[in-house]
Amino acid sequence: MLKDLKESRIDEVLKAYYRNGGIINGGSAGAIILGKDIMTSAHMDPNSIGLEESHPLNLLKDHTIWCHFKSTRSLVRL
Repeated sequence: MLKDLKESRIDEVLKAYYRNGGIINGGSAGAIILGKDIMTSAHMDPNSIGLEESHPLNLLKDHTIWCHFKSTRSLVRL
């Protein structure tokens, strides 16, 4: 999703919409791309396309979203 957003330049459209007071809602991957980094999904979605950058829209004041979080001791603490 991030690759498509960047290549199509929709990321810039969404950022401008948000800066002008627009409301954006996303679920799962759509929520993750609103944050600072998508690496919170790396355990579920391997980088099979070779993304070199993991920084999406960052509309949440440098916060990161972790969707489908399950508290276990095996997870890396952020």
